[in-house]
Amino acid sequence: MNTVFDLPSGTIQYVAFIGGIFVITLDIKLTSLGASHTNVDVTSTRTALQPAVNDDVRALGESDRNGGSDSQKGIEKCLAIEPK
Repeated sequence: MNTVFDLPSGTIQYVAFIGGIFVITLDIKLTSLGASHTNVDVTSTRTALQPAVNDDVRALGESDRNGGSDSQKGIEKCLAIEPK
C-alpha cells in the first residue's frame, strides 16, 4: 500500500505485507538536479514476522545491497537513458 505520496517534497513510501511472513517498507526520495535530471534514493527495509524467516530476510537484504547497479540499469533502460 502507498503510505506516503508527497510530490512537493519528493517523498514516496510503500509498505507491503508479504504472506504473513515479513513486512517490507520502500522509501523513495526524489531530488531535482536541474530541468532534466533527478536523483533517486531508494531504501528498502524488511522485517521478519516469524523467526523462521530471519535468514531469508537477511539474504534478501544482501541481495538488495548488491543489486543497486542492476536496478539503476533497469530504470535507465525503461527511461531510455544512455549510461555514462
